[in-house]
Amino acid sequence: MKTIYEPHPVTPDRKEFLRREGYKILDSQFAPKGYVYPEAMRQKSADGAKGDQGGSSESREFLLDEIERLTEKRPGANTKDETLEKQYAELTKDQE
Repeated sequence: MKTIYEPHPVTPDRKEFLRREGYKILDSQFAPKGYVYPEAMRQKSADGAKGDQGGSSESREFLLDEIERLTEKRPGANTKDETLEKQYAELTKDQE
């Protein structure tokens, strides 16, 4: 069985999807240093479609990638766009 480190809490649909894909789910806070989240599993919902978080998926992906680059930890798939924007602004405020 493969292990995936997923941000908690994990929704029931997401948990079911990951388990069907053959993953054992552990909280992302316990991910080993250098862990790379499987690209194929990013934001996929139970039906296999990309999750819709209510914003532009392109700008959302940019925020996720940038926050991961700056913190070396990817935000959870269920993190709201507003939260991502605030976190990114906080991380980049000294760079302006």
